Amino acid sequence: RSLANDRFEPVIWIGQPSKLLHYNFDTKELHPVLEHGNLMKSHILDIVQAEDSAIWVGTPTQGIKAIKNGEVVLHLTQAEGLSSNNCKALFVDQSSRLWVGTDKGIDRIDLASLEITKITEAHGLLQENVTDLYVDATDLWVGTIDGLFKIPTASIQPSNSPPPVYLSTVKIMERDTIVAGRYTLRHSQNSLYFQFHSPHFKDRKNGHFKFRLIGLDSNWITTPLTENYARFTGVPPGETYQFEVVATNADGLASKEPLRVEVQILQPFWQKGWFQIMVVNSLLAILAFFILRNRRRRRLAQEKEKQQAQRILALRGYALRSQMNPHFIYNTLNAILYFLTQNERESATIYLSKFSRLIRYIFDHSNYNLIPVSEEIEFLKTYLALEKLRFREKVSIDFDYPSDLLSSDWQVPPLLIQPLIENSFKHGLFHKKSTGHLNIRFEADTN
Repeated sequence: RSLANDRFEPVIWIGQPSKLLHYNFDTKELHPVLEHGNLMKSHILDIVQAEDSAIWVGTPTQGIKAIKNGEVVLHLTQAEGLSSNNCKALFVDQSSRLWVGTDKGIDRIDLASLEITKITEAHGLLQENVTDLYVDATDLWVGTIDGLFKIPTASIQPSNSPPPVYLSTVKIMERDTIVAGRYTLRHSQNSLYFQFHSPHFKDRKNGHFKFRLIGLDSNWITTPLTENYARFTGVPPGETYQFEVVATNADGLASKEPLRVEVQILQPFWQKGWFQIMVVNSLLAILAFFILRNRRRRRLAQEKEKQQAQRILALRGYALRSQMNPHFIYNTLNAILYFLTQNERESATIYLSKFSRLIRYIFDHSNYNLIPVSEEIEFLKTYLALEKLRFREKVSIDFDYPSDLLSSDWQVPPLLIQPLIENSFKHGLFHKKSTGHLNIRFEADTN
């Protein structure tokens, strides 16, 4: 595929697919180079030898490689500044400069400093897809698919003037605005567009721009000359950003200073400190209101319960005083005395026993708010027995209640019903001349 004579030994270098060979004319032997390595995975398109005896090979996909003593000592690709990794033609001139023809132009490499100069249309290169090249004392001869032409080497000089960069268009929320160095925007104006250019570029194929928005992302974004714009959407508010852009020419020379634009996007009011403090204070005020209201309700409920308890105590005292009616006690003691004077000791004993149980019940249950209804019925039965002994045959009593009421969980305030019955005797039955009748009935209302 390619051949090159060695300048220092009787050797010819032979390039084959994925293999580099050298043939020694003295020994008549052919030996492979890099036989034990995997660094020659690409085809070899051209071979040249530099003044330091290094063999340079061009490849279609891996750029160029320098080989010494069977080892790759230098490898240059597009990442190191070549115009393309498809390197078709190589030539070393009298000044020890390596010329590299690619499918995207020509690169001239100073082998001492490895500085790369790009030859483009600006230098008179009419076709970028180079197939072969030759350099004499005055001219660069270039073979392309369109024919052969020459470029004076004196016209190929690296640019010593760094390219400036200018801002041409600014859009905020897709609307054109005045080009300025600083912008203060509302929180809703967070879509930015910048267009820039550099007048040093005679064509739009060689060189590039790089830009970044500090505050959003500090990493540089590289873009070709044809894409001379930057767009940012959804930029978070509440920050000050700095847009920077740099132009780099075909020789790798960048702008001396980046073009800078400062953009401040204000916070929405609900993210500002005064509003957040106001919201917190409002929430605290609402919380305090509910806490105080609940405390007031509990205090009123406690006061109401206290008043009810005091009312119950007052009613209980009233009931106790009612049960301890002096008139009733006086009549009871007179009845006991009557039985004793009439020598009815058994009746007096029964009467006194029932009276003592009655008094004991009154004192025992006066401290309770509620008692089982069965105990209240037993108390009333004892009281009615005393009244019946006192009135003898002048009154008949019917005391009716459901039998299951005695075993139920129903409760009533103690000493609640006795005053009503006593009033029946005192104000009703006591004044009747005929036989009186007292009917007492308990009913359970489940509703």
